[in-house]
Amino acid sequence: MEEKTRLRKIADKLGLGEYPDAMEAIFESQEGSIAPACDLALIDRLQEKYDLFGEFYDVVKESAEKINADPELNAYIRAAIQYNKETNVSGLVKLPGPAICGKPELDLMLFHVVIPMIEASFARRDQAGFTWEEQKDAREIYKNAIREVQKSTGHPGVRQGNLTRFGLYSRAQIYSHAGFLFEIKQLLARALWLRNRKTGQLIPLMKGRFYRDGIMLIGAKNYDDMEGSFVADFSEDEEKFWGNPCIDNITSREAVVYPKTEWECVGRPSEYCLSMHIPNGTDISHDATMKACRESVKIFQEKFPEYNGTSLVFCASWLLNPKLKVILGEQSRITQFLDCFVKYPIQDPNATAVFAFVFGGKPENLADLPEDTSLRRKLKKLFLDGDCIHAYGGVVDIKQ
Repeated sequence: MEEKTRLRKIADKLGLGEYPDAMEAIFESQEGSIAPACDLALIDRLQEKYDLFGEFYDVVKESAEKINADPELNAYIRAAIQYNKETNVSGLVKLPGPAICGKPELDLMLFHVVIPMIEASFARRDQAGFTWEEQKDAREIYKNAIREVQKSTGHPGVRQGNLTRFGLYSRAQIYSHAGFLFEIKQLLARALWLRNRKTGQLIPLMKGRFYRDGIMLIGAKNYDDMEGSFVADFSEDEEKFWGNPCIDNITSREAVVYPKTEWECVGRPSEYCLSMHIPNGTDISHDATMKACRESVKIFQEKFPEYNGTSLVFCASWLLNPKLKVILGEQSRITQFLDCFVKYPIQDPNATAVFAFVFGGKPENLADLPEDTSLRRKLKKLFLDGDCIHAYGGVVDIKQ
């Protein structure tokens, strides 16, 4: 059996699962260093200037001091901090965290991995011209997360699940506008977005294996039958694009050619766009949504020019499922919201997000779902009939 590395032995003592392989080389390069992982003066500055930790300032400071005083824990956190600086949000979320146990140095250890990047994120927002009020969500996110963990466990802490949002905020890659959250994100590889030069029509050419009727990707809940399935793809040369378009929420089995004299590409895989998130209570009427999209893209392109961002706003949500328009009718605000987007199927193997948003969770017995609102009654009937609400992807092109 291969002998465990020192980093693995430390991680085992801390009760941590698998960490990214890149951590080993970083840890080895820092071997012998006794530099403290946590910058106590930085913690003081963040609290004084932004009230970043709120009522948890003392416990954050205490946890930092305990980390610095423990040679093994200090060495692990120091390596994790450097790893975070060298990776992106997708890499950050691979860091494991211990179970909440009542020891602040462990319960808050993942927070201390993120703290060194926070000061620069506020400087970037200041440089971009965001006002103090516009940065409120960036000041509140961390203590709100700690507060939620304390509420559920009795101990202030940070969970591994907080790392995505922490990573975005500490990199200044997300901002609030008009009640929505807009994340700076690369377009997914499953679609090439074309716009008709004359009419402005927006069409995605799709990639992936689709169910036989083209309505859903294979692997989505209730769509595992491979019989009759087909593979969609796209490509281009100097004169044309070609691929399987998704029109009216259905992906075509047949490839279609789109001449470049008539169509332009406005969104390629890996190009940057805005990804919309919808907090509870946001006005999702058609006018409010479109206004927020127009203004947010203007903010993105003017204040974050380094991303060379597209004019597209992406969203992935159960709120975009076309079934909702049939269930709720034309006047529903959900219908108004989903009508803003050109929709296409995405991989959603569980189709459970709707339960948390509408019902507060999914009971073991669907018959126990409440029926106290029209939306709940209609969705409950749909679920009891064996159907489900998958998340869909959608894009708004604000240049249309």
